[in-house]
Amino acid sequence: MKYNHIRYAAMIIKEYDGSVPLAIYLKSFFKANKQMGSRDRKTVSELVYGYFRLGHLQFDSIEERIEAGINKNISSDGIFPWSHLLSDGIDRKAFADSFLVQPDLFIRIRPVKGKSVKDKLTAAGVKFYECGDNCVGMPNSTKVDT
Repeated sequence: MKYNHIRYAAMIIKEYDGSVPLAIYLKSFFKANKQMGSRDRKTVSELVYGYFRLGHLQFDSIEERIEAGINKNISSDGIFPWSHLLSDGIDRKAFADSFLVQPDLFIRIRPVKGKSVKDKLTAAGVKFYECGDNCVGMPNSTKVDT
């Protein structure tokens, strides 16, 4: 990972005020900073989302929190400090761990187009799994617009 990735991620986090959804803000930021390639944009986006997923670890500097988001061995204990307020039956550790994982990407398919879409995904080499008759899921970083 390059120093510039962390620098750009820190810049985005400092400038982001929450007035628009983060995905829209990132799109406008990358549009204004065209020197970044697609892999750079993807890496910086993952760093920014990782920063916000860490939630309660606000005592560190922005750069330290970004780097903590990269750390695969981080403990989920400090991320969600209100686990005692969760309803009975919720696995507290699994709930806190869910903040560290980016959810899958789901595509809802019109019933008439189901076979066609699945054939195109298979032909493009996209790995997916079926979630019912009209939905497919895949890792969130999957490029589906090819």
